[in-house]
Amino acid sequence: MKNLLPKKGIAFAVIALFIGTSVVSAGINVIEGGSISDREQLKYSENNRQFIDVTETTSFDEFDVYYTFSNGTYSYYRALNTSGSQSEKTGGDNYYVHGKTNKSFIVKVSSPYYISLENFRCNVHWNITTNNPTSSGRHIQCFLTDKTWMLPLMGMGGTGPETAGKFRYFHVKFGRFTYTYDNRTLYNGSGANWTDWISYPFTFPLSPGTWYFIFTAAFYDLSQEEVLESISVWMNLSGTDLEISTSEGGIVYALWYGEFDSNLLISKAGFFEMMLRGRTRFHINHTFLYNFPLDPNYQGFWRVKWITPDEVRKLTVITIKGKHYCNQDYNTSKCLWWFGESGEYELRMSYLDYVPDGDIPWARHPYFFGVDVELP
Repeated sequence: MKNLLPKKGIAFAVIALFIGTSVVSAGINVIEGGSISDREQLKYSENNRQFIDVTETTSFDEFDVYYTFSNGTYSYYRALNTSGSQSEKTGGDNYYVHGKTNKSFIVKVSSPYYISLENFRCNVHWNITTNNPTSSGRHIQCFLTDKTWMLPLMGMGGTGPETAGKFRYFHVKFGRFTYTYDNRTLYNGSGANWTDWISYPFTFPLSPGTWYFIFTAAFYDLSQEEVLESISVWMNLSGTDLEISTSEGGIVYALWYGEFDSNLLISKAGFFEMMLRGRTRFHINHTFLYNFPLDPNYQGFWRVKWITPDEVRKLTVITIKGKHYCNQDYNTSKCLWWFGESGEYELRMSYLDYVPDGDIPWARHPYFFGVDVELP
């Protein structure tokens, strides 16, 4: 088959969007997310639920939420130039939550009755304050957990632009011999600022109990202190006798492939991606939530092993022409996305993903995203 994409000028800014469809299963759907600049008007509408921002200022602190309830009556919520966080009851069993922080933002909601997430929006404003080079790869994530179960409810991110077929990275380590060749496309983004967002417009039912929404974001090759200016969250919740509180903090781990300690690493962008004996460790103080926003996709294998304070988890995936086959002896979700309590964690993995000549270049490296956060 003839190559459908040119070998120059291909932007590999892959978007990974994850959305849960119920409290017992998860699907993947395309939902709103992207980048915006100041003065743009934003609007999304689904099933009579609508997020809208029509402010003409350069700030997104002013945010209007219009909501139509099932009985046909309208309620109007407005947050204007707020900082910190707020939670208020807006009538009946409906609640509105707004928060803004320069760290990860946690919303805790409890009830002895069923809870309903009606919708949310999360804006992440970036402001690069360093001269350190970056690929511009970054990720926004909302994790949902009740401390017995976890779902990466929604995420959006990309690896940064790259030219298909470019030999961009090589690393070898045998004994005391180590050599690294880094030919990635990097930028000096000092002074740049913009806003990315994710918007969840669907109703999501939650069983009685206590639930946590964790909103967080990071660049893959810069620290949060160098790029993250603010995370702003707006949520609509409904239920009987809801108790809602917010907090902030945590340590974010956003790892690109070169940050793993490996024996061999080869990357020809989009065509050939390989790592042998990759390793990384985490010292977790509170609760650890993680996922892989991107993973090997086209043809090859991927082996993952987690050594956690509670158990050892293993996963082997064989990929043939985009179809994935995995072992059934282990809980695959715990290797690819899960959570755990404090302690020492070690992640080991090896993989190969390649595209035969003539096929569309879709080979990918795994990218890892996790957060160590206190859940009150």
